[in-house]
Parts: sequence; structure tokens; C-alpha cells
Amino acid sequence: DGVPSRHWSADLARLLAGLRPPAHVLAIVPGRDHDARRFVETLAALGLPVRAGAQPPGAASGGIVARAVLLAAARAAVAADEEALAEDEARTGGGPPILVRRVPAQAGLALSAERRIAGAVERRGRVAVCVLPLSRGPDPRPLLPHHSHLLLGAVHGRSWLSATEPAAAAEA
Repeated sequence: DGVPSRHWSADLARLLAGLRPPAHVLAIVPGRDHDARRFVETLAALGLPVRAGAQPPGAASGGIVARAVLLAAARAAVAADEEALAEDEARTGGGPPILVRRVPAQAGLALSAERRIAGAVERRGRVAVCVLPLSRGPDPRPLLPHHSHLLLGAVHGRSWLSATEPAAAAEA
């Protein structure tokens, strides 16, 4: 545990500050939900204009009613994130904030959610960082085509951001 190194934090801030809208970043964080929460806290402490997205519920468990309630809550979180991308960009003096959100734990919802957020990012010319802990579903591979960048995020080590956008690399 402890506090993230200033060196690593400064490096991560430089990487994120270099993103040009529209940018939809899938941030894969090694570890569990706790590690993803810590990474989101690290992003918020970088000094960049960051806005926290709605917190989606955990993975569905229990009976049909419990799963339906969790699914509805997860859909509501995605809708709230879309609204956050659409809000007035003049709220912050340093330009529109980077939306930092969690990827829903439900595999079926995650793909549709990332498609919706990708469309909103593109339409609004915004930057969104979608955080996914590696140790829990969904599988990140189907999500990759809906993101312009991949960030391998770490709280206590160097993070890595893809240098080229996947779509641009495929056209070259």
C-alpha cells in the first residue's frame, strides 16, 4: 500500500495530458477492485481536470430479482457517464475534464456500455478513461476495438499508454 511515487504519478500525468480528444482509453489495472479504486484515486490526484464517472455496481449474484436490480443500476451508471460527457465543457478553466469511469462488471453490459461511451466521446470530442481491473470479468479483448488507446495502469509503478491509435495503425 502506501502513497504512489511522485515520479510514476508525474509520468502518468504527462501521458494523460498528451491525449488529444476524442480519446477513449481502456485502462487495464492489474489486480482486483481495490487496485482499480486506488488507480482511480491516483488519476484524480494528478492535478489534471478529472471528473469521476458513476460507480457501477459489482458483478451480479443472487436470484433473478437481485440480478435485474444490479443490471438496472449498471445501465443507469452508463447513462450518467454519457450525460457527463454531454455536459457543458466550460465548467473547468483548463478545458473539458477527463471522464474517469469504471467498466461494468457484467460481461454483456460492458461491451454495449463501451460502444455507447465510445460514440459519446467521438460526438463530443472528449477524453474518457475506462478502468477495468484485470482479475475480474469481463474479458478485455472484445472491448479493445471500441477504444482509441490502451493504458496499462499501475498505482506503484510505471504506467504504459499505447503510442498509436489502433484504428490509425490498421489503416497504415
